[in-house]
This record gives sequence, structure tokens and C-alpha cells, in this order.
Amino acid sequence: MSTETIQASPQHFIGTTADLLSENLSATQAFSKDSVIGETVTGEVDSFEVRQTRDFDTKALETWDDGSPCRQIVVNLQTDLATGEDDDGMRSLYVKWWGASRRAFLRAVKDAGAADLEKGGILTATFTGEGEAPRKGMNPPKLYAFEYKRPGAIAQAEKK
Repeated sequence: MSTETIQASPQHFIGTTADLLSENLSATQAFSKDSVIGETVTGEVDSFEVRQTRDFDTKALETWDDGSPCRQIVVNLQTDLATGEDDDGMRSLYVKWWGASRRAFLRAVKDAGAADLEKGGILTATFTGEGEAPRKGMNPPKLYAFEYKRPGAIAQAEKK
């Protein structure tokens, strides 16, 4: 999958047909509202893409005050978390591309000596706590720690 940044705005979307077709095909979410502090998800990176965030209630595309899109990275991980016959273990991890989430994610990738995620790499995400709610009445953001390991030599050779 291309690691090129998708440029999106409420009026325009620049990307590929594959980007558009895959937008609603995410796997089961890695973490939910019921996740507990300390919960961890580890899996092999299957695919990843940049998406614009959506308002939870209205599903409208979110933007910053200046009109630029709020972005997130959606990483599909192949895990061993299959819970039933129809569950293939694929989990989607949503990483907000601002604040503590962005910093922790970037640190994990850079600490692995990588410039970007790579298919076949191993990503671990741990729910570490909650931040400050942005406004009264809003839920506090969930905080995560990340660890990333680049794919081994065999996986690198298969990509070529």
C-alpha cells in the first residue's frame, strides 16, 4: 500500500480508487469504549492508510479551525485475537494524528529505525490511561503507548 499522504478536505478527496473503496472496510476495532487500562493489542501490519477523522455522532468529516482536515492513521493488524468462527483476527487500530498519540506513534516508528510503517512489521499498542477532556461533558481522550518492530529479512525480500 502506498505511504503517500492522502490530501482531503470537506469538499475534495485526492487519492486512489482503492482508497475510496477501502474506506468502510476496516476490521473490528482493536480497542473499544469498554477497553481497560493496560489492555494490549499486538499484530502484524497488514495495511495502513491516512484518513480524515469523522464526528462520532454526525459522521461528518472533521476539520481544524483553519479548515484543514483532522487526520488519523488506520492500521490493520493481523492478530491472534479471533473470538469465533467468523473472526479472522484482523483488528483496526485508529491513531489520531495530533497530540500525545502522534508523538508516541512517531517515537515507536523512529525507535525501530524505520521511516514509515512496513507491511509485515509488528505493532503493539497498549491503552495506558486517559488524558484531559477537551471540554466539560466530553469524554477524555484515550492514551496509548506503541512499540514497533520492523519486518525481518524474509518479509523484506517478499515485498520486492
